[in-house]
Amino acid sequence: MSDILIIGSGISGLMAAIKLVREHQVKIVSSGYGYSSLSTGNISFLNCPSCSEDVINSMRKLPKDHPYHTFGLVDLAGIPPVVDILVSNHNGQNRYIPTAGGFFYPCYLVQRTMLKGDLEYLKRRRVGVLHSHYLADSLKYVAEQRFGVSLDVEGYPYDQRRSLWEQIKELRRAEVVGIPPLPVIDPDLTHRHIEELEESTDKEIFEYISLNPSYPALRLLHSLRKAALQAGASLEAQDTGRYARIVGSRTMDNLVEAVYTLSCSYQADYYVLATGNLISGGLETFLDLEKEEVRAKEPIFGLPVIGEPEVAFHLAGDSSSEVTRSLAQGRMSKNVEDGPIRGTGDRKNGMQKDKGHLATMKTSILGSVEFRVEKSSSHPITRLRAKVDESFRTSLNNLYAIGSLVGGCELRGASDISGFSYLSGLALGSRLHL
Repeated sequence: MSDILIIGSGISGLMAAIKLVREHQVKIVSSGYGYSSLSTGNISFLNCPSCSEDVINSMRKLPKDHPYHTFGLVDLAGIPPVVDILVSNHNGQNRYIPTAGGFFYPCYLVQRTMLKGDLEYLKRRRVGVLHSHYLADSLKYVAEQRFGVSLDVEGYPYDQRRSLWEQIKELRRAEVVGIPPLPVIDPDLTHRHIEELEESTDKEIFEYISLNPSYPALRLLHSLRKAALQAGASLEAQDTGRYARIVGSRTMDNLVEAVYTLSCSYQADYYVLATGNLISGGLETFLDLEKEEVRAKEPIFGLPVIGEPEVAFHLAGDSSSEVTRSLAQGRMSKNVEDGPIRGTGDRKNGMQKDKGHLATMKTSILGSVEFRVEKSSSHPITRLRAKVDESFRTSLNNLYAIGSLVGGCELRGASDISGFSYLSGLALGSRLHL
């Protein structure tokens, strides 16, 4: 048996551990969950409202250089969820789950406590929303746009001083009520609380996607971590009492010999890097004073980074940048290597396909903004990633990299950071036989 050290305990690292521990001794080291803890808690393979057909077939139609094709991940999307907190859609399509801000997020694998918030499920019922007036207003608008029917929706403010079930009862006309996610991390306990609320109020209850901190995301990570540990993996992380932030490595003859924290070192036969992208610190940008340009680096092993760091740095800058102002005004034009990204302020066209390109509509307090993506399906910031081959192997022979570190940090468009992280961890864990 080979010893494998996985660096990172987000979605991709835990997925890889669940699969690899069947044949190998696996240790996970991590200083935290990273961006995964800020996600929706669901898994989106195609985060694209214009995808109205079977999701897997739509994935097959993506450009051949899309990461789903490069790493052979499309067929893996049809495998049942590895943890029972997630439920797939029997018809192969996305579910549209509401958020506190009034968006409807396309999700393929959805947490059980959110299932009754699916827009398709709500459209024949009287709906109540606790706390989010944005969502209450948006439900009426989107239902009429998407289904040709209007929803009977009432909203009610949330008062922390009063019992939750009392406030739900005050939504008298509602048959189904959306509530903010319960501040509970254990999935079984959360499900039990929801069932008790339904019994005491005589209403169907769903959690909508909230702002941070994302308790549904923490529940998903809790479930994946539990599955990995039960399968036999070991874990050293900050919340287990052992600070495990990897800060450096020692390599020789194109092999990793050891990695270091500030207080100890770890050695293994093989290493899996799942430290995330810019948001999680798996990649870093810095100003090269000699060349007078912004560059990117992978801080632990110094892996080659590909993409457009100067644009990524600009897009990640402060809210006063021209790009940010253009987005807020509903227009964008920026050349990237595969083609331009353009947007318009069109509020009426809705969700549509236009000449083979993907068009998405986002509704927010800024209004509805349509973005048309030609050829490329991502903004430049999403294209910054560590270089690996088709088997996820890096330039170091015993080091593999997965997750948003190698797939890019896609937040919107024709893929999703959670979907790629989920599938890349599943792929490496299933295919790696050492």
